[in-house]
Amino acid sequence: MKKPGMKLEKDQYKSATSIQVPHMKGGMGEKSYAKNSSWQRNEILKTMPLIQERIDGLFCNKSIPECLKFADMGCSSGPTGYLPTWQVIEVLESMCHRLNNCKPHMLQVFLNDLPGNDFNTLFKSLLSFYERLKKEKGDEFEQCTFIAAVPGSFCW
Repeated sequence: MKKPGMKLEKDQYKSATSIQVPHMKGGMGEKSYAKNSSWQRNEILKTMPLIQERIDGLFCNKSIPECLKFADMGCSSGPTGYLPTWQVIEVLESMCHRLNNCKPHMLQVFLNDLPGNDFNTLFKSLLSFYERLKKEKGDEFEQCTFIAAVPGSFCW
């Protein structure tokens, strides 16, 4: 057994990084996460008041920084993949109006999940996310929101 702080040998590192981690079924089929995530969606929606409270607490009715960055750690794929990002945009839009500063600031979003996540399905839906953003929030929000994916775990 390795003691904390000791370096892994090459063979040990290989076995430690090749651990099989269960993940949701990708794609858009009937048994995919994308088609079977309504419970997760409802749970994410319950976090909206907390997101509002935390962002309000960060800025205490002061100006919003020029660039706001956040990581969605466990973004999954399908319709829930961009829901936390949409919630943050809703809060920022509300703050801009409340502070009489309607110019949206740059938002950088880092979507993170385990490497086995279906990032292909997630990115196939990115265009429709931006189209909805432009339609509902205008060109300004669409042009200053940048989304990237970072596969892997921040916990390891």
